[in-house]
Amino acid sequence: MKKSTLALSIAAAIGGLGLAGNALAVTDSLTGAPANSVLALNHNGIGHQLIFPYFTAQNGNATLLTITNTDTANGKLVKVRFRGAANSDDLYDFQVALSPGDIWTAAVTKDATTGAASLATSDKSCTLPASVNGNFNLDRVDGRAPGQTLEGYVEVINMANIAPNASGSTVFTTGLFTAIKHVSGVAPCTAAVLASKLGADNTNANLTANQADGSNAVGLAAPTTGLTGDWIIMNQLTTAAWSGVASALEVQTSSTNSAPVAGNLVFYPQTTGTPRINSTAVAAATAATGQNIHVVTADPLLVSGVVAIQNYDLPDLSTPYAASATIAANQADNTAALLAVKSVANQYVTDTAIAAVTDLLMTQPMRRYSAAVNYKSLATTSALGVTTSYPFNTTGTVATPIYRASWGTGIAEAGTTAGTAGYIGVATAHYGPSAGLTGTANTATSTAAANLTIPSGTRNLCLTTVKAPANLTIFDREETTPSSSSTTSFIISPATPSASASVRVCGEAAVISINNGGTTGVSALGASLARSDFTSSSLATYNNGWVVFETNNGLAISSGGTGIPVLGQSFIRAANGSVNYGFGYSNKVTR
Repeated sequence: MKKSTLALSIAAAIGGLGLAGNALAVTDSLTGAPANSVLALNHNGIGHQLIFPYFTAQNGNATLLTITNTDTANGKLVKVRFRGAANSDDLYDFQVALSPGDIWTAAVTKDATTGAASLATSDKSCTLPASVNGNFNLDRVDGRAPGQTLEGYVEVINMANIAPNASGSTVFTTGLFTAIKHVSGVAPCTAAVLASKLGADNTNANLTANQADGSNAVGLAAPTTGLTGDWIIMNQLTTAAWSGVASALEVQTSSTNSAPVAGNLVFYPQTTGTPRINSTAVAAATAATGQNIHVVTADPLLVSGVVAIQNYDLPDLSTPYAASATIAANQADNTAALLAVKSVANQYVTDTAIAAVTDLLMTQPMRRYSAAVNYKSLATTSALGVTTSYPFNTTGTVATPIYRASWGTGIAEAGTTAGTAGYIGVATAHYGPSAGLTGTANTATSTAAANLTIPSGTRNLCLTTVKAPANLTIFDREETTPSSSSTTSFIISPATPSASASVRVCGEAAVISINNGGTTGVSALGASLARSDFTSSSLATYNNGWVVFETNNGLAISSGGTGIPVLGQSFIRAANGSVNYGFGYSNKVTR
């Protein structure tokens, strides 16, 4: 059986692979979440937003995704966005209209002709556009390289509920619910209804006016909880497989009351065009007017204008979703704090007798909203040898980080003052430049992080403050630890640890192979876009056990510090003759 056929057959057996629907056009006003509401991490796996920590079509792998609407009364209009492993670039995004109790499934494989990741689904739920089958987009990846699309993570956001028709009421008798509700196993996805109710002919005023009383004339309502996500990564060469659940973020009543409530209605059309807020087009931070883009996104490339924002760029994980956030920087920092951890521990198995290999995944889904990479920056060197970088340039070839600042100097946007979250420039509490920028970051009084750099000769932004496992943080299965406190026998490849035992973890969906001897050997996932390696010089002694990586920006775990927003797990593959097995464990973390 062909590899792609195998993946699609299994996906179909699991839940069917979404055709139908039509491109929409509506605009949004951020309302709906009640006062005092907060976004929280729901460890029970149900929420308004989901984060799938990893997908891969690398090295013969296929990824199968499932999104379930456990709400049996309301439909959900859901944004799905695939982001790249290297620097979180937008690879492929679309919308899915889930009817009550619906499941949507899809498979991601590598296209044999183009070398890019490709999505396939035969699910009967409505999607926007009508078909989402196809290869991932290269427009925003480094060098338009197809290989950059093969690994990453996935954001899922419930933009709005699709409310059921109410008998005898004029509120939700729009036909939208009927258009997306399954009948005999198939959603009608009536193109004319979708276009007329959510299309370009519906004005921003129409949408906004109806949000004020909690309803919407086109059939949308403030989003409620109910989404769950599951994933399977299956290697089509070895048949080893791993599975897990998506992390769930849920709007709750308050910081002391975990009862779920509605979030903000954050629907934007799956179209090109400039987004609007209350009928006013947003604009980049450098524009003369309309400088309110920071209200809806904290993405530094979009806010700075390096990438011209489009309707389909919204919403993202920084778009204000609960009452606790009034602008995107607030939401980004709040969500980052929910996911932040001070250490990551997990098991590893590298016993050569069973051909065991282990990868450890560290995905940073919120880094994009503090720091991004402009692949078209410009750098010039004067006759005196002084190099000047122009990070906001769009015609060069130099990869340069652009940071969002919650304080300090930067590009001021309308409605913001020095020291507020409307700035583009230096750093945030979780991410910032290790060196090289002036401002309030990296000073004795600053609370901004100093932990990112692009190593010379590379184009991935790397963490520099993760501590390598040492004598007290690496163990075999019998409590044995290295006899010396020195970490010189342990390396993260290709970077050598500094005297402070800090290592570089490059990329946003970083995969660290354990005891692999480097980044070119066979590993569980076969990752390459953001891979490093942690190896012990005493493989025979420490071939199985567990390790701890400290992620508190160089500070002791027991001290203060903000930690780093990290999700992930281990991926272990072993063999018994010709039979391969895949298994893994969730990361154990300290907050």
